[in-house]
Amino acid sequence: MISHQQIISRLKSNKLFASLNENDLSELAANAVVKEFMPADIVFKQNGTEQMAYFVHSGKISIHIDALLMSHYTEGSFFGEFSMLDGTKYTASAIAQEPTVLIGISREHFFDQIEKSRDMAIKIIEEIVRRLKRHIA
Repeated sequence: MISHQQIISRLKSNKLFASLNENDLSELAANAVVKEFMPADIVFKQNGTEQMAYFVHSGKISIHIDALLMSHYTEGSFFGEFSMLDGTKYTASAIAQEPTVLIGISREHFFDQIEKSRDMAIKIIEEIVRRLKRHIA
């Protein structure tokens, strides 16, 4: 079982959430879901519409576009955030490669928290802009 504090720690470890205050982190953590997967279990399918972003708490995930392996994610990695943020379908499939525990944040709960916290919204926007600038420069 993953504790509330462990979920907060995982959120803080990601640049997208690192600058959030303890209250915002706690609210996000309270609405996070913990999911367990066995090898070959599908987390989400390409063109799926679940709109969840995931932290890898333990284990390993592979990301595939069609039949092509694109990358692997291990402990501490965060994936699925683009579909969670913009509400579009997943551009790839995610498949567990070993026993894996994920911490999921849904679009619905993420945006509920954004509505409650102007400070959170500003900090998230600032981090997204920093990421875009790094890719453009």
